[in-house]
Amino acid sequence: TSAERDRWKVEVNNINVGSRSLYDLGDNAFYLQFPEQRAKNFIEQPIGQVWHGFVSDKLNAILAGSAFKKIVFDQGSTSQTVSGTLKKADGKVFIAELAKEQSMEVKLEASSKVLLSVYSPSGKIKFLEDSTKRTVSAKLSENGFYEFVVVSTASEPVDYQLSITAESPAPAPTPTPEPTPTP
Repeated sequence: TSAERDRWKVEVNNINVGSRSLYDLGDNAFYLQFPEQRAKNFIEQPIGQVWHGFVSDKLNAILAGSAFKKIVFDQGSTSQTVSGTLKKADGKVFIAELAKEQSMEVKLEASSKVLLSVYSPSGKIKFLEDSTKRTVSAKLSENGFYEFVVVSTASEPVDYQLSITAESPAPAPTPTPEPTPTP
């Protein structure tokens, strides 16, 4: 029901994940089994209950930590890399707390069967959504947890390596004061 979908949103929002990332994982698994449903309005149809089952499974995987990881940059580091293997219909959500005005660069090394989505904290900016594109660079316009979603559309396990670099703009040079001559 819509009430259950609202509950899911609250649960993932509590760990700084948006419903769009949850739905990316659920949609991927569902559409691999039911490709004919793509672009159809099926939520209120009986097949919608099957979709709810897929999304519920992905919610549990996110909450259990098997499909979710918070990326924390080491002290003084501007980049972090995560890697792993995705099974068929598998996916993972990563979040990283980044700041407005930082320059972000995301690079994914993986089979073309791995799709990448990158979302801003508010969800207003979709840098990539279910994309085969492997890189994205942007100057960030929001503070908060950015979401990075990788999903596999392959029928066999595939490896991925996701690198995120976030650098703060260089501080403006401090003007050196002119010496005042003393009489």
